[in-house]
Amino acid sequence: MTRQISIQEESAYILATLSRIKEEMHEIKHQGNILNQIYSATRSLPSEILAKIFLDACNDTDSFRDIGIRHPVVQVINCVCSQWRGVASNTPSLWAHAKLIFLDCGWVTDTAFQLFQLHYCNAGGFPLNVLLDVSTCSGCDRRLHHGQHFFASRKIPTKYTSYTDVFNFIFIQHPEKLGSLNLTPRADIPHTWLEIIEKLTFNVPSEFPNLTSITVHTISPAWDSEMLSWYKKHEYNLFKASAVPNLRNIHIPYLHPVIRVPLTGLTSLRLCQFPIDDCLTMLVDCPNLIDFHAEVPAAPTNRTSTPAPVATQRTALAMLQKLSWGFGFKGWDAILMNHFEFPSLTFLRVEHSLGSKAHRYRDSLKDVPNSDFLVQYWLPFLSSLRSPRRLWEVLDGVSTLESIEFREDCHPGRNADDILKPLTLQNGVGLLSQLRSLCFAGFQPLVTRSLGHPADQDYVDLFLCMLESRVLSDAPLFEPRLRTLQFHVYNSRSGTPNPSWDTIVEKAKWTERQKERATALLAAGLDIQVEALRY
Repeated sequence: MTRQISIQEESAYILATLSRIKEEMHEIKHQGNILNQIYSATRSLPSEILAKIFLDACNDTDSFRDIGIRHPVVQVINCVCSQWRGVASNTPSLWAHAKLIFLDCGWVTDTAFQLFQLHYCNAGGFPLNVLLDVSTCSGCDRRLHHGQHFFASRKIPTKYTSYTDVFNFIFIQHPEKLGSLNLTPRADIPHTWLEIIEKLTFNVPSEFPNLTSITVHTISPAWDSEMLSWYKKHEYNLFKASAVPNLRNIHIPYLHPVIRVPLTGLTSLRLCQFPIDDCLTMLVDCPNLIDFHAEVPAAPTNRTSTPAPVATQRTALAMLQKLSWGFGFKGWDAILMNHFEFPSLTFLRVEHSLGSKAHRYRDSLKDVPNSDFLVQYWLPFLSSLRSPRRLWEVLDGVSTLESIEFREDCHPGRNADDILKPLTLQNGVGLLSQLRSLCFAGFQPLVTRSLGHPADQDYVDLFLCMLESRVLSDAPLFEPRLRTLQFHVYNSRSGTPNPSWDTIVEKAKWTERQKERATALLAAGLDIQVEALRY
């Protein structure tokens, strides 16, 4: 039975609707006034500031993605006033990032390509950072776009441009505009792309004066073996006959397919899953390298090779400052340590554990125990690095740095020369004088040489001198800044209570004089904390 709506109820509903409409109109007028105020305030701003505001708005990709805008620069231009439109069109830096998404590896819509060309037109003399990617819907090939698409909400494109036309536009028509090239960050690069780049940069040599960076996302090792075996048979030489005088950065995350690029002028090289012997070769072939990352190296190209780790004359890598190396191939690691010098190295990152890959190929050092390998190769290698003192000099410029933690055991002589001596103040003055906290984790030479043996007395004296220079000083107006000293002592048993400082000193058999010096530090306010950690 349908209930009759009374005149009073209908009137109340109409009045409520009118009231809501009035509130919405008031809010719209309020927002309009704010926009007018912003417009009035920005009319007098220089075009550079307007361009920066506009660029920040267009770079807010998350917000634009939420409301379905795929090309924010163009779509925002169409919606804003003529002043902003003029700023956008006449500011080349706004167009310096050109991104083109292929719906599959062989084609792109005409609309997307026209937008890509618009970047080239409006960028003026700015080199472009070009990103070419394949849509995550790369399985929707061209045939699907002549019929029903997988997603009903997606418009069906009626015209498309071939990938060959796109690459001709970039590499043949406008080689001078290419500033950086980033290929397929969300997918493995199609082999057809590599083939056409190789063809266009070899058979039709061009000059790329502004190209500074290349990133290629190649096939990951997790792919099926059939595809992987096909890629292994192919090698692509990119830019082999082209001039790339300013190419400085290359990042190729995976090994397959094998990609060769010019190496002479490189200052930064990032590799992943590359043969360990090729990585060593690149260190020699790239004399200007400042930053080199060889993460998760693959087995040598010749698995039966037995490297000779002894060098009669070392090669100095004078420019190299940062090195990430996938240690694990003992023979090749020994070559790295014995055949090269690193006079400028300030950053060393160690990947993997010792000997983790030695069983995969013939290696004359395969059977060398890790402890012997450490003594024979690692300790001389670490002792040869001259960088820590320079590192302290760099850190000394960071006035906000107040705490440093040192982890793991190192050679006592290395700790003394590279840690204790540089950090010892002279009359309250020296490197990192602002430090308030120091933490030593696993520094056994401070407490014991080995199980049942006393600590290294000379090392303890140097350690106490460093602390005294930061807590006790006869210098006028000296104010001690070091407040906390932490020790993390490793133990193989869980649940072990934290040992006391007195217990550690007693077991380490410090001399009475050393104990008195430690007591004086405690009396001066130094807070010494000890914590037991499990191996």
